[in-house]
Amino acid sequence: MDGQWKEVCFGDIFDISSSKRVLQKQWKTSGVPFYRAREIVKLAANGHVENDLFISNELYDEFGAKYGVPEPGDLMVSAVGTLGACYAVKEGDKFYFKDASVLRFRPTKAVDTRFIQHIFKTDHVQRQIHAGSGSTVGTYTISRAKETRILLPPLEEQKRIAKILDAADALLAKRRESLAQLDALMQSTFLGLFGDPVKNEKGWDKVDIGNIARAKPNNGVFRKNDEYTERDGFGVPVVWLEELFKGSKIDVTNARRLPLESKEVAKYGLNYGDILFCRSSLKLDGIAYNNVYLGEDKAAAFECHLIRVSPDLNECDPIFLSAQLRTPPLRACLKSVSKTSTMTTIDQKAISGISVIVPPMEIQSKFARFSASVDLQKEKIRIAIGELDSLFLSLQQKAFSGGI
Repeated sequence: MDGQWKEVCFGDIFDISSSKRVLQKQWKTSGVPFYRAREIVKLAANGHVENDLFISNELYDEFGAKYGVPEPGDLMVSAVGTLGACYAVKEGDKFYFKDASVLRFRPTKAVDTRFIQHIFKTDHVQRQIHAGSGSTVGTYTISRAKETRILLPPLEEQKRIAKILDAADALLAKRRESLAQLDALMQSTFLGLFGDPVKNEKGWDKVDIGNIARAKPNNGVFRKNDEYTERDGFGVPVVWLEELFKGSKIDVTNARRLPLESKEVAKYGLNYGDILFCRSSLKLDGIAYNNVYLGEDKAAAFECHLIRVSPDLNECDPIFLSAQLRTPPLRACLKSVSKTSTMTTIDQKAISGISVIVPPMEIQSKFARFSASVDLQKEKIRIAIGELDSLFLSLQQKAFSGGI
């Protein structure tokens, strides 16, 4: 590595601070956007965010005069929940941020902010961010942020590396946008063919989910983590949350396994067409997200953070039903019957009571065939994304070891 690279702490090159506390009673429904860690995470990933919390312009101006507000060149870093997501404040940005949930990094030395954003994604920095962050609620404190160590090249080298990684990142973003467009196509096609399933302007038959299920919806098997075998070990593959979110169909190829007894297989074993729901909003931000199990030749079970609905295949095509449950109107219904205590969850009873439209099977099947063709395109894009991810990680590793 070039001898000009130097090991520094973030505290050597940034003034790191939080914000003045904003009380909940000061939250507004309009005004200046007020961002928590979750909004910073989305900004870091997408460059934009839909926000529902605000503060008044008067309070923003008061805090700006007394304590300062985010300015172009600042880096905003998530400090709770998903730690270490980094967003660079742009010209025209106007927002305030939640104390302790978000940290502001203001450069005190000449640094390239895009280089620093990329370095936040490295294993070297992420390990330091998560070290000692706590086992239940992770936090990235100001003191630990100041002590986080990085290798920093000269400014021109920072810019050169950032430009290379930006190009790879942009290509990945385009592929992910293609996936989002296909998801939007699926929803618009569904709504175009069948209309709003809640308002049901087209007058389709409607029925509660519980009345088209072969059996009462149920939760999956519970085991402690150390009871599971390796992914290629003995036992029955078990669908976890990660399998639910990975693709268009649930794939158990790499799922962890349990040596289940026959009575457990009978209770928790999956059948073709079973729909699995995510129970909790804290699980990948996906309450009521669902996916369909289409395995025919591999036995599989599901774990306790999921709920299963087994539709009667003579009345309802599972791919059609899953697509319907992903539409905004049905998602809103599912969230409206969720429970809120320390976290938001949904249960079997709530899912059973949701009403869905049930058009003739011929029309459902036609949509399912269209869905299958879209899924093929999505799978090709996912493979391309996986290859690009590997390339990006390789470039990243070389970049921060002085190899490109």
